[in-house]
Amino acid sequence: MKLPEKAASFLRFGVSGAANTLGSWLFFLLLLMWLPYQLAYAVAYVAGIGTGYLFATKFVFKEKPTIKGLCAYPLVYVVQYALSAALLFVLVRWVDVMVEIAPLAVAVLIFPVTFVLSRSIVSRTSTSAEEIRPSVPSQ
Repeated sequence: MKLPEKAASFLRFGVSGAANTLGSWLFFLLLLMWLPYQLAYAVAYVAGIGTGYLFATKFVFKEKPTIKGLCAYPLVYVVQYALSAALLFVLVRWVDVMVEIAPLAVAVLIFPVTFVLSRSIVSRTSTSAEEIRPSVPSQ
């Protein structure tokens, strides 16, 4: 049984997100040796944006990366970072979640928002989106 494309892309987004999150988390743990947790989180988060874009375009949504998309994609993470940093603070300070695992909880809770934003950016900036736009005839 073949999954509908939207479900398949959501599943691929989960797989690529898990891989990207694992890599970012391991980088975060490494950075904790030298940096406060919020700064370590910010650095690891920014590092994950590039791999996130490549995963989203090539693997998840089966599109070609574009310069326009690369420039627009970080907007997903600006929104996600604001929500994530606030949630990280709440989990660590108020819920008493261990600093080492709080980013994993944040990633799970933010996942649906990130999927919708990523799909929107990639679909609007892909080469196939440019191909289906009507062209203005020259006179």
